[in-house]
Amino acid sequence: MKIIYETSDPSSAAVYSWWGYWLQWDELLASVLIPLFLFYTAKAITAGPTPEALVEEMEMQHSPKRRKYD
Repeated sequence: MKIIYETSDPSSAAVYSWWGYWLQWDELLASVLIPLFLFYTAKAITAGPTPEALVEEMEMQHSPKRRKYD
């Protein structure tokens, strides 16, 4: 078993393995919580569109499709 530590701070040692060195609890927690936070934020922002936005969206659906390179 290989242990890696910084010489200036030996208390921050970690066992060189996939868990503890490559993956840590704080990184795992952040990689789950940040996308969840962004998802719920986006959902809250787009949940209640204004009536003007709904009318504009309906107008866009009934207008003829434009080609990218007209």
